[in-house]
Amino acid sequence: MQTKIRCRYHDVDENGEPTARIVDTTPGRMIMSEIFPRNAKVPFDVINRVLTKREISEVIDLVYRHCGQKETVLFCDRIMAIGF
Repeated sequence: MQTKIRCRYHDVDENGEPTARIVDTTPGRMIMSEIFPRNAKVPFDVINRVLTKREISEVIDLVYRHCGQKETVLFCDRIMAIGF
């Protein structure tokens, strides 16, 4: 889960168009990216680091500010389902 890998990450740009880019990350962070909301204002770099309890709460706050309450609740449920 903590081995460094290079993989393709699918995201959206400012106009809502799908994009793909190569990122250096870990398999655990790619699992987290699967449940991460796709929004141009919430980049993958937010979760592509070591996440402590405080940093996870900052990620949730960022998702709430840019994606709204419904998406935040779904995101938190998914985080809980994978074991955070």
